[in-house]
Amino acid sequence: MATDTFDGNQLIDYLDFARRKHRMNEEQALAILQICKYKIPASKLLMQQYTPEIDEWTVEDKCLFEQGFKYYGKMFARIKQMLPDKTVGELVRYYYSWKKTRLHKSSMDKQERQNQFTVANDEESDEDAQDSNTTSIAIPTK
Repeated sequence: MATDTFDGNQLIDYLDFARRKHRMNEEQALAILQICKYKIPASKLLMQQYTPEIDEWTVEDKCLFEQGFKYYGKMFARIKQMLPDKTVGELVRYYYSWKKTRLHKSSMDKQERQNQFTVANDEESDEDAQDSNTTSIAIPTK
């Protein structure tokens, strides 16, 4: 441990502060304390930058948001009607986090891509069928 020492009560107070103020668990708070070379004041300042986000969105909430976004676009007041327990601010925050990851995680986007792939294959099959039905007749010229 570094030259700065603290007693058990200071550590308990620090962990309580991390849990209460920044919603960090003990492991996260201790990791920041270690990064700051066991200096509690520096750790408290650094932890402000690393406050974890709590995901309070259920799978149903996420699907409703995606459906609302697909239908209403960025009209978050309208989407709020579908999710009355969420504030417009929470919807906007979720939108920006969802926007970053939706290409990888969105079930609706995956379904849409699958449908586009199916439609594209069906169109190609139709074109191939039309081409095979069309016969070209060579007319000899004199």
